[in-house]
Amino acid sequence: GAAAEGDDALLPAEEGAVDEAMDPMAPALSNAEAHAVAQRRLAEAEEARDQLVTSSTESSETWDSIGLDSTVAELARRRFGRKPTAAQVRLIRALIHEDHRDVLFSSVTGCGKTAALVLAALHGVRTESSGVNFIVCRTRDVAYAAKCLAESLLKPFGSGYFVDAEERDDADWLLCLEGSDRFE
Repeated sequence: GAAAEGDDALLPAEEGAVDEAMDPMAPALSNAEAHAVAQRRLAEAEEARDQLVTSSTESSETWDSIGLDSTVAELARRRFGRKPTAAQVRLIRALIHEDHRDVLFSSVTGCGKTAALVLAALHGVRTESSGVNFIVCRTRDVAYAAKCLAESLLKPFGSGYFVDAEERDDADWLLCLEGSDRFE
């Protein structure tokens, strides 16, 4: 049926185990055999996930080399360490170097997308390449994380630079970052 096809697409059959399990005429797998198949598939899925995350996190770039303003690069170093993730490198470069208004970006959870958005917005304020920056977040959790990150990065500069997140009908939250004399 459709469920069996979907399962096969997500977890490819090994040595005909799925076919045997789905075939009512084939001998049933013992609990031990079914457990072994499940353990192998789980290990393969974890390995594939780790490879995907590693490819999104390895980078030889530095915060300065990707073109961030020196003050923003220093804030990033203090908060995240010497090097951005590969996903952050791609996203920040697209946001601060490309000659366009919209960027569509997708990557694995935990690779630093939200941090890249906040850092690019701060870069825009520092370099005056953009006036007011809005980060529209799909969920309140992401909006809250972006808000907390922006506040922690801007804390050394005092307050008054940040318009708090607010609930809207058309979007869950908006995060607005504005420059001021102390940060600019």
